[in-house]
Amino acid sequence: MNTIFQREEIDSHVYSLTHYFDTKECYPIVEAASTEYWKSAPKSDGKENYVFGPDATFRSLGTMLLNGKFDCGFTVLEIDGKPWAFGGIRRFDDETTLILGRHFSFFTVKPITLGLLLPLHLSVSKQLGYKKAWITINDYNIHLRRAYQINEFNRRKASKRLNKLYTNSDQCISVCRDIGKMRIYKTEQSVLEWIL
Repeated sequence: MNTIFQREEIDSHVYSLTHYFDTKECYPIVEAASTEYWKSAPKSDGKENYVFGPDATFRSLGTMLLNGKFDCGFTVLEIDGKPWAFGGIRRFDDETTLILGRHFSFFTVKPITLGLLLPLHLSVSKQLGYKKAWITINDYNIHLRRAYQINEFNRRKASKRLNKLYTNSDQCISVCRDIGKMRIYKTEQSVLEWIL
């Protein structure tokens, strides 16, 4: 099994997810999108984690893709044929995967990431026999912690959208558990957990 492919139409847009177990296969797509993203990104914190080519460190996305560091695969999400959001899965221990590793998205974490990427990463982790999946969040991305934990369905919005992106997102974040800060790969990070 080299890839998992999912495609569906939601609100007149075609969403395609390709999960590559051989991460060298998605390297050119992710390199081009990452380069484009960081040219106009509103922040620079963490930019060193997304370097490709000769300036990339061992922790940079390009190096990790080439060296198979996402040992459970890397996902490219496209909207209407355009690469839009990305993230990888790594084995942490015999029971746990780290999901949405080196994630970036051209627009909004919610609902694109939580409605499509996150459910796929939870499913792949479970299919591979893991019992838990963790998202790790560095201090410079701490705003994501609120995005993953705030149950949008509990917000009283008159214009609540009920398409699959939002219902998937609601389902995933309703079962998320904050397990606090941990040292993951020599960096203290906030950790959110899903039991699979």
